[in-house]
Amino acid sequence: MSAAATAPVPRSDGFDNLVKYIPTETVTIFVAICSARAAVETISGTFPYGMVYAACAALTPLLLWLIAAGRHRTAGGSGPVPFHWWPPTAATIAFLFWAMSVPGVTRMFTAQEQHQAAWGVLAGIAALLVSLLLSLLEPLFAPRSDAPPPQD
Repeated sequence: MSAAATAPVPRSDGFDNLVKYIPTETVTIFVAICSARAAVETISGTFPYGMVYAACAALTPLLLWLIAAGRHRTAGGSGPVPFHWWPPTAATIAFLFWAMSVPGVTRMFTAQEQHQAAWGVLAGIAALLVSLLLSLLEPLFAPRSDAPPPQD
């Protein structure tokens, strides 16, 4: 049997659609900062979830551009880094929802424990639905691989 006949055929499955736009770098930074909540609250009395949330959301497109720039240079590219608005926009939207599913973050909305649990469940469901929606919108907005580069 030839190697071509035994090579696995790449396919997209439901899991790929759910995780495609999750900005793992920013979510990891957000979770790491939120894990320091107890120490920060000991020092200052409160934890600035809203400020950390907004800062990480703003950091998402910048990190994605830096990663794309690094890959462009590593691949031997020169000149400006190819840019399209869809990937950083989708990743930022995904971050806004996925970060809300981190335990404790729902304290931004309510101080009542029973409502925090409900917000957490809703945030988790919304994160899954938004991830699926972003994957479904990809064919409409994502750059085509066969499209010519933009002319200046």
